[in-house]
Amino acid sequence: ADRCVRWSSPPARRPIALALYGLFPGEAILAALLATFLRRFDVPVILHGPLESSSGLSAPVLLRELDILPCTGIAQAEAELASLGIVFLPAQLLSSAFASLLALRARLGTPNAAHFAAQGIDPGGAGCVRIGMSIAATTTDRLRGLHHAVEGDALVLAWPAGKSPVNLAFRPRITRVRDGVSEALFDSEAAEHAGGL
Repeated sequence: ADRCVRWSSPPARRPIALALYGLFPGEAILAALLATFLRRFDVPVILHGPLESSSGLSAPVLLRELDILPCTGIAQAEAELASLGIVFLPAQLLSSAFASLLALRARLGTPNAAHFAAQGIDPGGAGCVRIGMSIAATTTDRLRGLHHAVEGDALVLAWPAGKSPVNLAFRPRITRVRDGVSEALFDSEAAEHAGGL
């Protein structure tokens, strides 16, 4: 947190933060859908991640189709968050030290410690509610512990093993973690148990 850039003043409304670092297939698609859905309810959204993807569609390429371009500076990010409600912050803009660590993924592999640390970042120190996505029996399962270890608010969306986050017919378990304390908001529920879509 000490090495990340800060907003010059806090956003008028508390944003949701979505970290897009390629932890699971379809992450960019799910995040773009979630961001545009939240924006319809006037909830500001900050997406952050690398500009390129080592596998699959990168978030910036997908977001460009929705007229959301990567910000080139923190002042632009602040202005666009206030006017458009959705911004994409490249990892290099968040923290040069963090971007340098991410650049080592060819040697460290994916995912590595940087990919997990990204899930705990509060972009710009805006007091964001961070969204964490984990799938049981995969490396993303480690995210549950991360959100308990960092200050602030997070919503952890947890899918059981074998369920894809891109399957919108299945609601994951949703837990709020606030300053290390968990509160289960919704249990997981498949569409057939919820009466369909």
